[in-house]
Amino acid sequence: MGNIIISTKHAGIPDVLSNKNGFFVEKRNPEDIARTLTEIAKNIEQQIEDFETFNINYAKNNFTEDLFSEKIIKIIYGLS
Repeated sequence: MGNIIISTKHAGIPDVLSNKNGFFVEKRNPEDIARTLTEIAKNIEQQIEDFETFNINYAKNNFTEDLFSEKIIKIIYGLS
């Protein structure tokens, strides 16, 4: 959807989130969340434009039905 993503580095999240498409905050740290939101708000229009463009293209190029199917088939054949 092109949103700006804010998340922690939990589990596999860093596999799809980087500083190109979102922001990482420390786990259970409301001050870090507030600081990050404040930084985003300082330049919100440019931030939205940059992240929106990147995230829409990233999703279109990496999360298609065809790519998902290909990965599942590779997993299945790898287990055979």
